[in-house]
Amino acid sequence: QAIADNGLPILVTGHPYPRKLSDEEIVVLRCPVSRFISAFYYGQKYWKNRINVQFENADELASSAADPDHPKHALAWIELGNLPEHFLLRNGKEVPQHTVASRVTDFSWIYEPQSSWLINNPAHVLRYSHLSEDFAALLRETGLSGDFELPRTNQSEGRSEELSAESLAFLERTYAADFEY
Repeated sequence: QAIADNGLPILVTGHPYPRKLSDEEIVVLRCPVSRFISAFYYGQKYWKNRINVQFENADELASSAADPDHPKHALAWIELGNLPEHFLLRNGKEVPQHTVASRVTDFSWIYEPQSSWLINNPAHVLRYSHLSEDFAALLRETGLSGDFELPRTNQSEGRSEELSAESLAFLERTYAADFEY
């Protein structure tokens, strides 16, 4: 919205991300751990379903997914997954599988590694945790003017939590490519 409000010549696209639109692509990446925690609470608030309500917090979801012997292991993968039966079990209805650039993803969009969208070797990677500063530097670098604050939207509402070592190890394995960026 800030881009549109300030008349910047930047095209914004979302999840489907069909093809390379410019040699100057810009992506915003979030720390995979804070993104996972945020995705869990976002899902509980806006996409509540019969599966995600069975998890008390993001740590329980991650640790359940990590441990094949955990009693909620299968439920965790239903919540995270992108198979047609996952959508049916979560929401009681069939939904088309999520895709990125026509490739069916392993996870639903909310949990899919961000690196899945980085198929075009973006010219600019902005850090969500430093979004305003990184965006201001990008504007200076590219010769665009703009003296405004780029607000962070779609962020957790004060939710933070400590994850267990097992959960962190699971997220580090699952989102290894994201951590590289």
